[in-house]
Amino acid sequence: MKSLIILKFSIYAVCFLALNFTVIFHLTNVNTKLSLEDEQFLSILHGDKNNLDKQQTVKSFESEVAAIKKIYETVVDHGRISPFRAYGKNHKRNIEQFLSGPTLVCHVSTRVLEQSLVYFGYEVRHVFILSATEHGVLSLFKANVPSHAISEVKTSKGWLMLDPNFNMIYSYKGEVFSASTITENTLIKHEIFHNPHIVIPGLYSRHGLFFWPFLRLPDINWRNFLSFDLSFSNYRLSYEDDELKFGIRLI
Repeated sequence: MKSLIILKFSIYAVCFLALNFTVIFHLTNVNTKLSLEDEQFLSILHGDKNNLDKQQTVKSFESEVAAIKKIYETVVDHGRISPFRAYGKNHKRNIEQFLSGPTLVCHVSTRVLEQSLVYFGYEVRHVFILSATEHGVLSLFKANVPSHAISEVKTSKGWLMLDPNFNMIYSYKGEVFSASTITENTLIKHEIFHNPHIVIPGLYSRHGLFFWPFLRLPDINWRNFLSFDLSFSNYRLSYEDDELKFGIRLI
């Protein structure tokens, strides 16, 4: 009898934990799927998505990058209207807000760029870069640590890193580079890459106040996060701003 009670309690406990995990998973997950409303606002920014036929872009890598660049330029050009506009916490970050409140601040411009690429049929992932200069891996649990956000789009040659905040597309001589494959000789504009840093796929914020329901839990796309290895880069990147060593500014 006692063992039966323990068994029942264990089953209830497992079910309770599973239910709580499922609820937290859905409430913290940042969805990359577009709503009909998203598509309507994206059509205002980019026009009819049929105007850029993705199937045409895969004929060559060059035309593929050209199509991505066109989408990228549209987002950056609109963001330049007020590049340093700050969105507060508990404030939506999507295409609707971007149209009325343009900005190139990384956590907004990357979100809109990713929505734009999805609109045209591309696979994307959001990447969060966290400085590890002072605290190493413990930076994950420290407040007020420098961070940055970039977008990556899947191409026929792999993941291509895009940084609308610093106006950079990381493709050079037919090769593409992601946040986890950049090398010590890559031309990088953001100083966070020049020191030890942590690359976290799928993470939008650690505080949870960028996306509804604005819980004090991380805003994260779980699919991106679980399908990609968190990496810690301990190298220090170096470059000279006026000399292109490796990498290319397409804009």
